[in-house]
Amino acid sequence: MEERPSPEASAGNSRAEDDFRSCCGDEEEWEDTEESFTAGVAKGELDEASESFEKLKWLLKAVVTMFNYQQFRHIGAPGWQLGWKWAKKEVIWSMVGAQTTEQGDCSKFKGNTPHCCKKDPTIVDLLPGTTYNMQIVNCCKAGVINTFNQDPANVASSF
Repeated sequence: MEERPSPEASAGNSRAEDDFRSCCGDEEEWEDTEESFTAGVAKGELDEASESFEKLKWLLKAVVTMFNYQQFRHIGAPGWQLGWKWAKKEVIWSMVGAQTTEQGDCSKFKGNTPHCCKKDPTIVDLLPGTTYNMQIVNCCKAGVINTFNQDPANVASSF
């Protein structure tokens, strides 16, 4: 795998792109974690010239990949759903390979509107035939994931 600089590396740090860090406790310290997905992390001001983004404290970019290691139990229609509850006032600015089921109330944002402002977003896979600019590898299977024993080439779903 070719190593490319992460957003932090371009800002003067030397973290690898496939490093995942999770945030935040009471003091908003970053903790290194080992997860089964990869992510690049940028923390701090994004661009001093971009006034609309100066107010952001941090930005997390992640690629999530789910694997089905069951021997005979595939994930069939209506497909997988993944949800969580944000700790604070986080939003999802953009997403490829999947979508949220609801946008939530994003009325406090002027200009660019986030993809989802819900405190508890639910993510679902996109349908086959989705436009290329909305796809990533292993996406767009309508949430269907085959088993590792029966179809090892189609055992993952990503967004």
